Amino acid sequence: MILIHLSDEAFKDDLDAYQYCDAVLRNCYSERLADIASVRHFPLGYKQGFARPGQRLRPAAERKYLWSFAGDTKKVTRGEMLSEMGKLPSGFTHLTSGFGASDALPTARYRELMDDTLFVPCPGGWSNLDTFRTYEALEAGCIPIVERRPGFEYYAKLLGPHPMPAVLDWREGADVVRRHQADGSAEALRAKCSAWWVDYK
Repeated sequence: MILIHLSDEAFKDDLDAYQYCDAVLRNCYSERLADIASVRHFPLGYKQGFARPGQRLRPAAERKYLWSFAGDTKKVTRGEMLSEMGKLPSGFTHLTSGFGASDALPTARYRELMDDTLFVPCPGGWSNLDTFRTYEALEAGCIPIVERRPGFEYYAKLLGPHPMPAVLDWREGADVVRRHQADGSAEALRAKCSAWWVDYK
């Protein structure tokens, strides 16, 4: 018996059923469960209709926005992120009232925004650093900037070695963008993230 366990972001679900399973596949990486041989973690992924198989991914020079963010500002570090990223030029924001709200961008429009964006800040979710935005950015060939915590690199634990910039705060996140713009390495990093994601999948 294999259990697929979804959406336990706050790690509050009853896990008693795990003992009866030959394997458990779950999203939302947990350090507490990582040492259990029968438990495997997988990424959240992206929403249905977002993928564009076979679509050419634009290089940095063909992307209109240096960075973009579409979403709400209610989660912990999003205000700080918008403040710091807002100091950079050529950004785009579309703020909404919440996840899946009527003022959110439709999936096709959101994909167009990602196709036009180079760097995508990916602040964590309600209680977990994982977010759909990370995988949407990767799928669209962007450079996701993800969060980490002191002594805990969530995405490295979940995905293994990866090329995505991981930052402790959003001042550091904005500096990542400035540095790659200044030394002309943004396209190389974008291509590296894209190639890594294709290989990972």
